[in-house]
Amino acid sequence: MIMKRVTWWDNLREATFEKWSDKYLLPDEPGKIIIDGQKFYQITALDNHFKTSKDYDDQQRKNHPVRWFFLQSVPNALEFLITILPTLYQDVKFWIRYRTTEKYHIVNTGLKPGYYDTDNILTAAMWALLVDFVEVECAWMNIRFESDKAKRTEYYKHRTTLFQRKVRVSEMGLDYLNFQIESDSRKTKPYNEIIAAYNFYKSELPALETELKAAWEEDIDYDNPVQRKENYKRIDTLEAKIHKLSTKHLSNIVKHRSYLWT
Repeated sequence: MIMKRVTWWDNLREATFEKWSDKYLLPDEPGKIIIDGQKFYQITALDNHFKTSKDYDDQQRKNHPVRWFFLQSVPNALEFLITILPTLYQDVKFWIRYRTTEKYHIVNTGLKPGYYDTDNILTAAMWALLVDFVEVECAWMNIRFESDKAKRTEYYKHRTTLFQRKVRVSEMGLDYLNFQIESDSRKTKPYNEIIAAYNFYKSELPALETELKAAWEEDIDYDNPVQRKENYKRIDTLEAKIHKLSTKHLSNIVKHRSYLWT
């Protein structure tokens, strides 16, 4: 919006105020000499012209105060109101937002307060960023240019507070990724693997972790070596499966990280 306003103002100023300034406020052209029928600026005259032009504004302001006011002061004031002031407002607004409600430089891992090793923090951060990408960024892109009022209304129903910036709608995020796949064959594999990673984290991984937790909590006779061995084998199998699948999908996230933008 600001860029459109700036472009509009630049075009208007060039077509009006600058055109009139060229006619009524420009200094005299520096002297030229004729060589072989062609006109060339004299170096001395050109140098003197730019030296005197430094004081030219003051001279014109004194000699033609009314012209100067309407052709220079007025457009400068309008430019401040039309372009500079809104830009300053945007700068201040985003300075506040990026330090309060939209801290993009901080990753919410979802981990409870406590000590965690680096591997746990790293994987939690990657999953959190993937979920934000699909449910927040892609969902927003899905309705950003949407003309269907009902669809936009449905999107904003997921906003839990008035000033909530991150609206989460997983279905719309996945719809956007599928649209990207259909519209550009080059994105088929990257986005399919990103969707697969998202679905694994949201569905398959929780199911495996629930099964693993149940195995650890299963009431068995640990004095019975057969039962103990079978249960530990089941636990090892589940842990190995979780590690293998997590590594696969996390690796795909890193591999296709250049596609994680909107």
